[in-house]
Amino acid sequence: SDLADLSTAITALLNGKTVILPPTVRINGVIQPGSTRLADRDAVEVSFPKTIGDLLVTGGTAAAEQFCYELNGEPLQVEQPVQLFANGRPAQLADPLPPNADVRTLPPEAPTLTELLALDTTTLVRAKVSFDGKMVELDTVYQTLTVNGKPAAPSDCPPTGAVIVHQITARRPIVSDVLLAAQFDPQQQIPPGKHCQ
Repeated sequence: SDLADLSTAITALLNGKTVILPPTVRINGVIQPGSTRLADRDAVEVSFPKTIGDLLVTGGTAAAEQFCYELNGEPLQVEQPVQLFANGRPAQLADPLPPNADVRTLPPEAPTLTELLALDTTTLVRAKVSFDGKMVELDTVYQTLTVNGKPAAPSDCPPTGAVIVHQITARRPIVSDVLLAAQFDPQQQIPPGKHCQ
């Protein structure tokens, strides 16, 4: 405290409660009180809180929430960052603390199945087939998703604790797949008196 002014503290609101952010003193890399006696050649570092992340640490508020699942019989845990607002505007942990900071946190949104499983539908292999002069594309890789035993879509957000089953299977298309992809309707597209074999 003889070397630096440690009386300057920043005051901010975090979720409606006043938080005082004093400067941090590190002596030889270890956090110490400002009243600590120094020895010759001590390395002293004084840092002042600057970011919204510093406020959350001092205020004892978590910057992320953990979501737990069971995926194909194995535990899966992911962290989602909390939603941050500083003086009514969206904010990030690394943002500087604004003057008269009023920071609020909201629980994060649950991740979607696409985010949880890193699903990439753009890489699914597709087969190209010519049918009646028209090119049709068919999936050759199929995936099924269930959450707690019920069919689910990639955009669904399963609740924490959910049991997720994700299966990927590959199969070669068959004639009926081609007919469906081409939207072939034998009732409308086969002239009367003709037979389809």
